Amino acid sequence: MTDKSSIDTTQPYQLVLFRDDLRTVDHPALLAASEAGPVVALYILDEQSPGIRPLGAAARWWPHHALVSLRASLQELGIPLVLRRGNSVHIIEEITGHGACAAVHWNRRYGQAERAVDTLIKDHVRAAGLHAQSHAGALLHEPWELLTQSGTGYKVFTPFHNAPRSTGIREPHPAPQPQSPPHVELPGSRDAGQLGAAAQFARLVHRAGGCLDSGRTRRPGTPGRGARRYRAALRRAP
Repeated sequence: MTDKSSIDTTQPYQLVLFRDDLRTVDHPALLAASEAGPVVALYILDEQSPGIRPLGAAARWWPHHALVSLRASLQELGIPLVLRRGNSVHIIEEITGHGACAAVHWNRRYGQAERAVDTLIKDHVRAAGLHAQSHAGALLHEPWELLTQSGTGYKVFTPFHNAPRSTGIREPHPAPQPQSPPHVELPGSRDAGQLGAAAQFARLVHRAGGCLDSGRTRRPGTPGRGARRYRAALRRAP
């Protein structure tokens, strides 16, 4: 990925944040943004925001290869992928100050530190006069949707496990339709290889006998496999 491309600061675009959801299928934020206008995708390797734990070498191996797969999938849809490293709020402030960003979309995260970061992002984006929208894209149901008849959270596993079956399970969202690539230059984009740690992880794989690189493991870029398996298990359950 090159650092420079053509720029048209008058073309409005929708900015989609990718974090742990490096896929194009069953991605509500990406689908909603694509229905609103041209899309630019952004991935930030954030090891600076308060409470965010830096990834180790093994943990970086997965997003490195998943980003390579995601970039290929997005290119087929005409969506550029911008890769940055640093504090998420500062980077989004910088990016939304260039061009004509109309809105910022992301799928919700649920860790305490991640929620705090996303709240700051939403506050900044809205203060800048832009639309900020979070989407339900990580769970089958939002935590506040699965409640007991008295309106409280579940404390016993079996009723909690049965609740999704009685409330229904949504079908996966399709990938968005291909678009004409927006002519937008955003500052400081990096190549996927600069964010990964494949070399360090290769040594770990070698010491583990190569089992982590065998065909028996999940491979990066396999969208929504875990969610599909869980949906199928719930439907088969008596």
